[in-house]
Amino acid sequence: MQCLACKLLHAVFAKEIQAERGSLRDNCRRTRLRYGHQLDLGARAASPPAGLHDLLFQPFKILFERRHRSPGRIPPIAPASKLIMWTIVLLIFSNIFMTFAWYGHLKFRQEALWKAILISWGIALFEYCFQVPANRIGAGRFSPVQLKVIQEIITLVVFGVFVTFYFGQHLRWNHAAAGVCLVAAAFFVFHSW
Repeated sequence: MQCLACKLLHAVFAKEIQAERGSLRDNCRRTRLRYGHQLDLGARAASPPAGLHDLLFQPFKILFERRHRSPGRIPPIAPASKLIMWTIVLLIFSNIFMTFAWYGHLKFRQEALWKAILISWGIALFEYCFQVPANRIGAGRFSPVQLKVIQEIITLVVFGVFVTFYFGQHLRWNHAAAGVCLVAAAFFVFHSW
């Protein structure tokens, strides 16, 4: 026979757990959202407009999220258009740092190789600070193949601007033809046949 205090504690904890979990239907919906990368636009309440601080640091919040959440707490989902834009913006910044890390040292060939390697690694750290959140945010909307094609297109656009202004080289017709081929690649990747 259990003591009265144990029965009361069990009843209190059971109510808290049940209130936290919600109904079975809500629990299934949360599981689909968490693992299926689906947007639940109907379940979100209207939120107040974000301040400048929230707007600037929204993509980096994903770095500090707890990996395992209780089923009762789901973070609000940003609209798909904002996620797409943040993915593109972060990939642009990532590719700017990547291009400088990979090719910036070519202007300073007289410096020791170990210095160029260390400086490039330092710059690449900032590249990954933008690349990883961009891919995490974009994974909710794009497939890995689509993310890679987006990244390659951004890479060549950034590299074209970089080589023109940093090295003073001019782009030629064959570079434009390669760009057209990349646009065609994006067309084929984003359309299902």
